[in-house]
Amino acid sequence: MSVLKVTLVLLVTLFSSYALAARLQVIGVRSQSILDLEIAIDPAGISLGELTDRTLRAAPLTQYTGSTAGVTSINGLGSALEVLSDTDMNAYGWCYRVDGVESGLLADQYVLTGRESRIEWFYAYARMEKSRWTAMCVPADHLPAQGERATAHD
Repeated sequence: MSVLKVTLVLLVTLFSSYALAARLQVIGVRSQSILDLEIAIDPAGISLGELTDRTLRAAPLTQYTGSTAGVTSINGLGSALEVLSDTDMNAYGWCYRVDGVESGLLADQYVLTGRESRIEWFYAYARMEKSRWTAMCVPADHLPAQGERATAHD
């Protein structure tokens, strides 16, 4: 076997067994950092939901509720409705971006390649105006009034 073939085989073997790292950030209201750590995407091909659920269950959070489908609640920040009028409201929950892009997929449907460098979960709201959804995953700059908070899946 030539030196080039041996080198290529060795490189492929090394890279196929190497778990790539990404930065995982969890961001709350007003861009408050809740968690910021480096994690291994291992194995490549794992869903974002599986990686997130496994990581957050092991992370030093006071409270996490979720599944491979997505995050339900972190440190008391969960699903909530803010009713503004008969036809306007904000629906709060958790959204994610991978390398700055919101995919629109549920977390268990998003398959990681191992080349991702940043995974960001952030507390956000969807906006309904005149009974039509007009915005999705807007980072939350405030909490809904205490009387209007209702956590859905806890």
